[in-house]
Amino acid sequence: MAEPELKSRSSRESVAKAASQEKMGVSYQSKFFLKLWVEMLIIRPSSQYVVSLVFATYLLKPLYPHCAVPDSAAKLIACLCLTSLTFVNCISVRAATKVQDLFTASKLLALIIIILFGFIQIFTGDVPYLMPDKAFEGSKMGVDNIVLALYKAVSLLLEAGTT
Repeated sequence: MAEPELKSRSSRESVAKAASQEKMGVSYQSKFFLKLWVEMLIIRPSSQYVVSLVFATYLLKPLYPHCAVPDSAAKLIACLCLTSLTFVNCISVRAATKVQDLFTASKLLALIIIILFGFIQIFTGDVPYLMPDKAFEGSKMGVDNIVLALYKAVSLLLEAGTT
């Protein structure tokens, strides 16, 4: 007899708690719904735009070697990149997957080239900046900078774990 009373009392408490939350106008479902919409409509598109703007700046930098890349040109290239990727994704998910695979393969190829040239530099002995006295030359070693670096590393790890 004691067990059904506990179940009914806990269910009454949960109903009362939900009712009090509804009185305040706050429900967990609406919070999560709003969070997902903000994530989908604001956060992800803006982060994609930032990535495409950086890509456009790197793409245009060889054309402007001695001066800054014009903002209007970088923004135009970034918008064209986003528009073309959106178009490919709308036409065919399979084509979008192939584009994503191509970009992933090119990133891996670039990393392999960087690592390979790094090892070549190490084996030839041309590594003055790896010596302990020059490794952290010009670095700011304050507590605030170390905390910011750790915070950025943790946020990148958490972001990588959610995607």
